[in-house]
Amino acid sequence: MAQRDFFNGNGTTAAPDRNSKAVVLSLLELPPAQKELSDLNTDMYSMMHRVLTTLPPNSEPVNGNGIESIYHQKKNDFMKNNGHKENRAKELAHKRILSDDAHGMSLTDILALSGFQTKYSLRCDHCKDENSCRFYKPEIAYSRKMTPKCHECYGTKHVCTFHAIANTTDLVDAIRNFEAFKRHVPCNRCYARQKECDNRAGVCERCEAEGEECVRETCENGSEPGDESRCHKDCDKAHEDDGYTNISETPRGKGCNVRLRLRKDAQADRIGF
Repeated sequence: MAQRDFFNGNGTTAAPDRNSKAVVLSLLELPPAQKELSDLNTDMYSMMHRVLTTLPPNSEPVNGNGIESIYHQKKNDFMKNNGHKENRAKELAHKRILSDDAHGMSLTDILALSGFQTKYSLRCDHCKDENSCRFYKPEIAYSRKMTPKCHECYGTKHVCTFHAIANTTDLVDAIRNFEAFKRHVPCNRCYARQKECDNRAGVCERCEAEGEECVRETCENGSEPGDESRCHKDCDKAHEDDGYTNISETPRGKGCNVRLRLRKDAQADRIGF
């Protein structure tokens, strides 16, 4: 197994490849807590956030009222019956909910919902194994206001970081280029006509069916937002590592990213815990 396979398939650990393109080297020199917070601004974290909040095929966001009621009930139980202060009760409530298969799921299983399979072990840097690295199901995470955090990291000072996955560059490339998990960049034609586009690497399905030219406007910053890029994290123009082959400098003009608009509409009454 190559050295870059930091967490390899059998769960053993190898030395990180410090030359990996997926690792932001400047972060490695920071104190642990500061480095973890800085990770929230990297392209790697942006990709994992995208994975954890991608709705699987034929699924819909859950009703926020139901899951919020469960959360508040458990939080209040921990405060009333166990004497925990509110902040600790919140963490324990999340841990309890995530341990329930009705609401929580391993990172491996979350990717599998969208059809992604890998030989590598998938977990954040703080979990000992795949089974303990459980997140809210995508149907719940999609509408949450909070940054995704796993079962094991609740109740600690950690945020979920993914340096181990980042060092396995072939895994990163596979996830980044997997159609369901790509950064969504609508083609110029769909954007201008305010039609929903897809994540195909080349010609989108709508343009192919209508025999139209299909290009996606490139971002002038080149790299994905949150890394070396100066553009905002929600930029929906194409970057060099977004996995599209029909990138063009042709401007798309006025229009709308319909998928982004639909998501914002769905999040109008977002899950607030």
